[in-house]
Amino acid sequence: MSTPEDLKGLYTDELKDLWSANDQMQRVLKEIAPKTSDPSLRLRTH
Repeated sequence: MSTPEDLKGLYTDELKDLWSANDQMQRVLKEIAPKTSDPSLRLRTH
């Protein structure tokens, strides 16, 4: 990743990082939530 030239570039880079982290978290949760033994930890699909 390149160094941002200004605050807008820094903000944009941070948003991209957050979006990516969120996508990764959702993928992992979809895999592990159904395997939990506690029903309150399972994902709701409605």
